[in-house]
Amino acid sequence: MIYLILSILCSASLAIMFKFSEIKGYDRNLVTTANYLVATIVAIITFQKTFNPSDFSSLNFSNFLSEFRALGPNNLLSVNGTIIMSTILGLIMGIAFLMSFIYFQKCIKDYGAGVSSIFVKFGILMPMTISIFLWHEVPTPIKWVGIILSLFSIVLINIDFGSSNFTLKKDLIILFFYNGIASLGNKVFQKYCIAEYKSYLLFVVFLIALLFSLVILLRNKKAFSIKPALLGCAIGVPNLLSTFFLIKSLSYYDTSVVFPINSSATIVVIALGSALLFNETFKKKERYAIALTVLSIVLVNM
Repeated sequence: MIYLILSILCSASLAIMFKFSEIKGYDRNLVTTANYLVATIVAIITFQKTFNPSDFSSLNFSNFLSEFRALGPNNLLSVNGTIIMSTILGLIMGIAFLMSFIYFQKCIKDYGAGVSSIFVKFGILMPMTISIFLWHEVPTPIKWVGIILSLFSIVLINIDFGSSNFTLKKDLIILFFYNGIASLGNKVFQKYCIAEYKSYLLFVVFLIALLFSLVILLRNKKAFSIKPALLGCAIGVPNLLSTFFLIKSLSYYDTSVVFPINSSATIVVIALGSALLFNETFKKKERYAIALTVLSIVLVNM
């Protein structure tokens, strides 16, 4: 249980530190770049442990295309196909991760850490929806209830009860979209790629995110500041450890237990932490949405 608790605390600390960054007015791009610098360094170290030069010396894109066209719902790509697919997924996911971090910081400033975390966790809905149509992974009735509740929570967040209008909070929807892309990339890798190359995928993801964040940072031409950089490095640590502890907890508990507890408890801890540390208050509809989100995540993972 200790690994699951540590994973929850690491995940929640990300939102708390982002909230602190927004309060201090730190440069979002600098914080994000420093975070991905740390993540990339650790990913390089991890990737080197499993790196086999011969796997990369004779890559053939034509063979990959032939494999890809013939893929069935239960087929795995070869080593050649896995490396090329991981590179493509890493490019897409790296950009999605970067944009997700940027929008997460912006949404935390505008809507609070609790509400923003709801839309981060809702990213799981995208691979679930794609799985229904592409791989015919039809959800159980309980999962359908969870999906419907989660969609209702999104609607609830976007309703302004003081007005007759439905006010769409675009930044939250964009945050949901980018997290969904990242979640979908993980699903595609899990479905078609050799699991031992996960470290290579993460290396590409973090490297791409770092490179694009550096480009954005340099284009903005803002003066370098040590405090945002240090905070970004600090964020990189729990960002990596949350995944590490989550994987470790899967060695002791079933996936059906770990994922719903991790997701729902993280939202609750973020909400409580934001209320205690930053006096963040929640409207009645937001409290209902958080409660529905916790319930929906538990049901979706059952």
